[in-house]
Amino acid sequence: MLIADTNEFHPLINAEQYKSSREPDGTYHPVIIARATYSDTHVDNAYVSTINLARAAGLHIGHYGYLTAGGNPVSEGTFFARTILDHGGLKLGDSVWCDDEEGSGIQTPRAMNFLGAAHSVLHDALIDEGVYSGAAFWVAHLGSLPSGLHRWVASYGSADPKLAGEDLWQFADNRDVPGVQGPCDASIYKGTLDDWLKMVSPPATPSPTHIQEDNMLQYIAAGDALPITWPDGAKAVRLVSNSDPTKPVPVKIDWYITAPDTQVNVGYGNVVDVEIPGGRGATLHRSDAPGSETATADLGFIFTS
Repeated sequence: MLIADTNEFHPLINAEQYKSSREPDGTYHPVIIARATYSDTHVDNAYVSTINLARAAGLHIGHYGYLTAGGNPVSEGTFFARTILDHGGLKLGDSVWCDDEEGSGIQTPRAMNFLGAAHSVLHDALIDEGVYSGAAFWVAHLGSLPSGLHRWVASYGSADPKLAGEDLWQFADNRDVPGVQGPCDASIYKGTLDDWLKMVSPPATPSPTHIQEDNMLQYIAAGDALPITWPDGAKAVRLVSNSDPTKPVPVKIDWYITAPDTQVNVGYGNVVDVEIPGGRGATLHRSDAPGSETATADLGFIFTS
């Protein structure tokens, strides 16, 4: 699967053309990665237009921030995450990347500080993070990154370097891709769209028990958090569980606006409608831990109007 990454020098200009054009192997382009920020002051001039076009076309979006050599990684990671939130926030299927390709010495602490700051601002969203860099820089400066992070490795004019843990190979910086202005960076993901979505947004695994209400948008497993953005016209988020009513599932709703967190308990037969106060969305935190007495219960949600 080919994935273009864009910035103000080669922006997305026609998302439908990008999405529908085929590669020689017959695959489409369901994912695009857009630069959001450079340092802690510059929002990429094409970021907003790119994500707006991509959202309208139903593309899955990767967001990346460029970490400068002399910058403060916490400040830059915070700025990056706030930029994402200021322009619609994250959706399921999105991915978050730190572009770390400058500086000397071991860069692992700086990349981790950048992603840690971003993760905190993004309300502990159920989105896996990754790091991008060139193969040579990776070996020299990033070899000690934790194994759980996704790895996006650039190496042009040669075979795939296949670094340990590599998930995505950027093979060119001059690829003509329909819908993108000018030759752009392009990467190969060796898997299907379903594989990609499982990698960047691993879904919670529901129990086999029917949850009592159809058309649940998503299940949330014990100990997990899930970012949501409500659709137009939604007035409340409805929480439903099949847990023992005497042992309800504890849930915290962390609103993406200045409002106190909402704490509720959801048990079987206790349909909880929580009024939406405004803003862009929220993160639903299931407060029970894996292995707790309610951990095997399903918890799901739908929107009501």
